[in-house]
Amino acid sequence: MKNYIEIGSCYFNTLTHLTESLGWHGTIVEPIKKFINKLPQLDNVHYLNYAIDTERGTKDMFVFHDAIAEDDRDFHGMSSLYHHHGDKQYRLQVNTITYKDLLYLTGYKELELLKIDTEGHDLIILKEALRVGNPIPQRIIVEHKHVDADEMLEVLEYHGYDVQMDEENYYGRLGE
Repeated sequence: MKNYIEIGSCYFNTLTHLTESLGWHGTIVEPIKKFINKLPQLDNVHYLNYAIDTERGTKDMFVFHDAIAEDDRDFHGMSSLYHHHGDKQYRLQVNTITYKDLLYLTGYKELELLKIDTEGHDLIILKEALRVGNPIPQRIIVEHKHVDADEMLEVLEYHGYDVQMDEENYYGRLGE
C-alpha cells in the first residue's frame, strides 16, 4: 500500500482523494483543530493536530478570523507561523513536533508522497525532511510562493528530484 504525508492540509484541496480512490494510507498534519474537524474522517488516514517545526513544544500561529476568510477567498483556511496581517488574524498557540517525530508516529517504512503547504515554513520542513530521510519521499509537492523559490529548487535538485513547477508549487519526483 502506498503512503502519503500532508503537512498543512487545512480542510480543502487535500490528498484524501488518494485514500478514497486508490486506497492509499495517509497522514494529515494540521495545527488548527477546527480545520481537522472539517475534514472527512477516513479509516486509512491518521489526523495529527500539530505544526511541524525544528523543535517539540509550542508556538504562536496566526490564523485569519472567519469573517476575513469568508470575505476574501485568498485567506480561506490560511494560518502561518510567520505571516502576521494585523487585526485580520488572531494568535493561537499550537503544539509542535519535529519531522523525525512525525515519521516515528506514522511508522511508515516507505513514503510515496510528501506534500508541504505551510505558508512560509515550507523550506525549513523540506530541508529537515530530506536531512532526516528514512523513508525518503518518492514524490514531493511543496509550496514555493512564500519562500526563496530558487533555494528550494536547489535543495530538491541536490537531493535527486526531477522538478516541475506551477505558480505556487514545485512537484518533485525522485530521479531513477
